[in-house]
Amino acid sequence: MTIPPVFGEARYRTIDEARIIEAMVTEGWRYEVAGGQRGAAETAARAALEQCVGLGLPFARSPAGVRLFDPAEASNSLKWSFRALGEGAWEKQFLPTARRQIWEPHGPAHDGYDVPPRLSDLAPQRYAVTVRRIFNLSGLDVGARLRLRLPLPIEDAFLRDLAIEVLAPAETDVATTIAPARLDAVLAVPEKGEVSLGVRATFTAGAITPDPRARPDAQALALYTRPSEGMIKVSPRVAALAAELAGADADPMAILRRIWAFMLDALGYGYIHYDAIDPAAPLDWVLEHGWYDCKIGAALIAALCRARGIPARLVSGYVLCAASPGFHTWTEAWIDGRGWLPLDLSSWSLSAAGRDAEWRDFYFGRLDHRMTVERPPRLFSAPNPMRLPEAWQMLINLAEPGSDVIFEDLATGALVCREHIEVERLAPGP
Repeated sequence: MTIPPVFGEARYRTIDEARIIEAMVTEGWRYEVAGGQRGAAETAARAALEQCVGLGLPFARSPAGVRLFDPAEASNSLKWSFRALGEGAWEKQFLPTARRQIWEPHGPAHDGYDVPPRLSDLAPQRYAVTVRRIFNLSGLDVGARLRLRLPLPIEDAFLRDLAIEVLAPAETDVATTIAPARLDAVLAVPEKGEVSLGVRATFTAGAITPDPRARPDAQALALYTRPSEGMIKVSPRVAALAAELAGADADPMAILRRIWAFMLDALGYGYIHYDAIDPAAPLDWVLEHGWYDCKIGAALIAALCRARGIPARLVSGYVLCAASPGFHTWTEAWIDGRGWLPLDLSSWSLSAAGRDAEWRDFYFGRLDHRMTVERPPRLFSAPNPMRLPEAWQMLINLAEPGSDVIFEDLATGALVCREHIEVERLAPGP
């Protein structure tokens, strides 16, 4: 099945060409930049952008004549040109970069990055992860008391020996409280109109695998079969699709396999604009438009599972890649006799849009090291008093080291929040 074109509404074309190039370098050429080849990386990224424009990627013009793009359109067009037309830079540059990232915790790739590593061979690893958010507080009364919140790692069988250091702002007094999966900080709004709050977490992470000995209580399983929970909504359209995929088969594992194949083969994995989605039926938007990101894609898997009586839940956390760490969401589905099976739709990209059989199931039932911070609705850091505007732009830039995830108000271009993430692999403890 061919995914539809990615071009959306003109109102999202607000980011100038230089910043689009920087975002493309971050996604596809981060290792070249680390090797001192930033100039060559920018030249290659500019050529990739021009190829997308030649294939129909739309843009606007600023009053000064500068081309303005939608970062979601620009990124998705790279995948669309490969999936639908069999051409473009995505297969040649972005796909190898994504696979090289997967190899990081495994050491050198002996057979090249095109061969997937064995997650079953992945040994536990000590990490230090720094997450720091800069909040824009302009417009709030100076001196007013404000509560901010950050997610914290969840200790479990796959993340242990956890230690938390709070990175409080130096310019104002702050009272912090640590609770499961979250840090709360109460502080006074400073005069400069922004504040930085962060944490440094050290821990040992292991590969995430299902535990066939696990025995969740009936209440927990019932919680994860509810037809409506946040973005997980079993609409009539979702229920009909789940029934179609299951057919006459009642085996949960067989149904899960069919759901997985549908997500890889019938839809596209990229970026979306959440303000364009009907909150009453968010997953219907995915089925109509053919695209999902990690969060809404994970929600669709969970909803399709729940529609067939298979308990499923969302899990969010940080990918522990030093070159390009970032926040991510995946699904866990409960299968009797197997336990909670993790399902990460990054496999779409790693498998060349589902075409590479060796990578298709790389994240089906097993994950590499993660720093898990949310498992709603029981362990969830939201709501945060500092909310995103109704419509926003998101850009991901290299920070050298780490990554910066930038949220800006679509209407004004003002910074809402910047999150800086660094991941360091540590030597084993004594």
